[in-house]
Amino acid sequence: MIHSMGTQQRKEKLKDSSSNNMTEAQETTATNMNQTDSATLSLDFKQLGIFGRDGERRALQTALQRVQKNRQTHVAWVEGDSGSGKSSLVFSSLEQQLQEGNENNCFVVSGTFDMPHNHHDDISNSSNGSRNSISDQQSSSASHSRRGFETDISSDGKLQQTFLYQGLRGALGQLCQQILSLPSSSSSPGDSSPLTLEAAKAALSMGLDHSSWKVLDMLIPNLFSILGGGGDAASADEISSISNETGGKNESLEGQNFKELADRFKLASRQFVQSVSNFLPCIVLVFENLQWADHSSLDLLSSWINDSENGSLMIVGCYRSDVPANAALTEMIATYEHDSRVSVQKIILHNLGISEIEDMLDKLLSASDLTANVMLADLIFQKTHGNVLFVVQLLQFLSKKQLFQPRGDHWEWDQSSIARQCEPIQSISDLMQLSLAQVEVARNILPIAACLGSAFGASMLFRVLDNMNDFQNSPADLRAMEQQLQVCVSEGFLESDKDEGRYKFVNHQIRLAALKLVEESGEVQLKFEVGEALLSSCDPEEMDDIIFLSLELVNPYAVRLKPLDPARMKIARLNEKAASTAMKTSSFKIASWYYRRAISLLPHGNSRWKGNHYNRTLRMYRAAVVAESLNGDERAMFRYVDRVREHGHDIYDKIQVYHVLMDWFVDHGRAEESVDLGIRVLNQMGASIPSNDIVVAGSTITGLLKTRSMMAKHLEEGIDRLPVVHDYKFLALMKTIDNLGTACYFVRQNLVPIIIFKGVRKTFKIGVTPYSAVFMAGYAFAMMAHLGDFGVGKKCADLALTLLKKHKTKDFCSKVKMITYGLSLHFVTPLESLVDRLQESYLDGLQSGDFESSLFFFRIAYPSSTCNGSNLAIHRKELCDIY
Repeated sequence: MIHSMGTQQRKEKLKDSSSNNMTEAQETTATNMNQTDSATLSLDFKQLGIFGRDGERRALQTALQRVQKNRQTHVAWVEGDSGSGKSSLVFSSLEQQLQEGNENNCFVVSGTFDMPHNHHDDISNSSNGSRNSISDQQSSSASHSRRGFETDISSDGKLQQTFLYQGLRGALGQLCQQILSLPSSSSSPGDSSPLTLEAAKAALSMGLDHSSWKVLDMLIPNLFSILGGGGDAASADEISSISNETGGKNESLEGQNFKELADRFKLASRQFVQSVSNFLPCIVLVFENLQWADHSSLDLLSSWINDSENGSLMIVGCYRSDVPANAALTEMIATYEHDSRVSVQKIILHNLGISEIEDMLDKLLSASDLTANVMLADLIFQKTHGNVLFVVQLLQFLSKKQLFQPRGDHWEWDQSSIARQCEPIQSISDLMQLSLAQVEVARNILPIAACLGSAFGASMLFRVLDNMNDFQNSPADLRAMEQQLQVCVSEGFLESDKDEGRYKFVNHQIRLAALKLVEESGEVQLKFEVGEALLSSCDPEEMDDIIFLSLELVNPYAVRLKPLDPARMKIARLNEKAASTAMKTSSFKIASWYYRRAISLLPHGNSRWKGNHYNRTLRMYRAAVVAESLNGDERAMFRYVDRVREHGHDIYDKIQVYHVLMDWFVDHGRAEESVDLGIRVLNQMGASIPSNDIVVAGSTITGLLKTRSMMAKHLEEGIDRLPVVHDYKFLALMKTIDNLGTACYFVRQNLVPIIIFKGVRKTFKIGVTPYSAVFMAGYAFAMMAHLGDFGVGKKCADLALTLLKKHKTKDFCSKVKMITYGLSLHFVTPLESLVDRLQESYLDGLQSGDFESSLFFFRIAYPSSTCNGSNLAIHRKELCDIY
């Protein structure tokens, strides 16, 4: 995009722009001016888009200077209606900084959140300045939400952003691209400049561990290019076996703890922003259309703003005030307005008043007849209500109609002719459709380009057109395509970045108008064809980048396909894959939406649970239960649970759902229900747990004696002969026992020893699982803390650590080490000598996202180190690094 150019490119562009644009006075006094000179009134949006905004520009420039000087984080909110000049204001302010000789001091990048295609509200009329525009839009939105889509779980009626971290990915991807453009190393031995690719790699490698690289893969394009590899990117298959059409039974139930993954993902993104903002002199992140940002993106953005360890970082959020409010964004802005720890400013852009339009026309036209100037300003204000984009586009439209005529040193026009031309124009949407319709190239390719988003690559557009069988005017090659796009640039519809081969609609209203060039009845069909062409033209490695856009295009049409149509089933699987990818990056609301969509495309009623459809349906429903539990939609979760309970063939088809329910009950203060469910499930699996208190006491003693006997035997023989078990039934059993132990810890502590003993004995009988080390660590604690058998307890603690290594899993490292070093070994080893080992638990927890076990390090280590003279301020800073 044009705003992501390198510093030198931006300066050259500004220089060319200033040299090619004469002042209006020079234009009107030119002696060789002819009839076509009126086209010079087709002024660039950037020039008039910032008319009367000098104070706001100075405010942004002053804030940026303060960020650079003080090495701090600053947030600027820019609010205004569509077309009020928010983006023009921001980028003109930043480009002015560069013009004043501050190159190499700012890395300016931007990201845009597109309005989802599933939001069909006609909000283009809102830019006409009507006081009723917001209420009209809300009514339209409500009407759309009532239409909904065919699914077991109904839509909640709210607007749903279904692009994954779209704006954040765009900005951070540009930032990585700019870092990659740095010289690879110092140009000469005496060059002390730290801004090299080699130095950037060192800084990021220091700030991010290898596990963070993987979790950030979907968020930050090009990150692996900077780091130079070091491991394969995490695959969506690590989360869910989407391509496995044989269904659920051989699917690993060790699973992912998505709550821990969410914490890990947020921490890793903070570490990246912190590292890069301290390495680079200054970063400006500009986010456009923030009103369409998803909750996950806003959550990440908040975590970056809150990080006191950032370097020079300026975050500029532009959002519209003429659309229904994004509740999460509104809450976020309100929070920082009252947070004295964060430097924040808010700029509100209002429409131009009639006097300001008079001044603009006076400067633009140098009219000799002031009355005519006032009358024209009054007409334009009546049509546009002072919306800057509408004003400028209307003047361009009138100029192209040659309604302004040069007369010596001024311009003249016929008011009645202008009034006739303006009569059919009731909104900027009407105006843009008229303007686009007059340019053949725009009529042909911009509706297709508009389907690809507010910004798109020329190569992607060419591939899509080349794969659309019914498109009659496909350019012969990419060069011909770019020539056509340059026509749209010259007409003021697009902006271009030739070096990156990318184009951007000048304003969202132009994009909407391009879509409206297609008959409303054919818009859904067109989007479906574009989506299919996009899918068929992409390479497998590009799928993660285009899957969300493609589904936005094909989903509205997919419900029209017959229930058993292969194309419909293909789209269902793609929705499932998109949901899995969203889960991987902790975007649970988006994941829930895609699972709902995938399920809605399955065969109707109970037929989806029969024959070849059973395994696919079971897998989708079970995954949807996980997503809805994390999304916080209790009603949807239990409806999916009920379907699995009703149609699942056996306990092992249902067990994953029961695990989710057990965790959910504990998290919501209903641990007793979790215990009851766990006991019932274990009974069905043939591993009974007593519930009567009298029986519990006897079972505890019996279990202890049996476990001690088996423990003595295996301590003598060693555990090397124990196999590592991957059988899904046994893994399901061990996970159920572990979940039950967690629930009993809160409400039925008398059952905890029985559960630990059972887990240990199952390990000795069948083999090692990831849960074996947890049970062994618990047994060691029981031996030392409750029975005073320090010798056996020490051996069991060592055995727990050995089992941890044997299974080679990091998921339980922090928990096992916390129990072993923090709760058990201090009985036989001075606590001071265990602090370093506890720190391993802390670091393992940060990498795996198990922050609860990780923070136990502070509970044990800090009292000890504080008594030995450590500074409390240091401990506070270490805690703040986590939260």
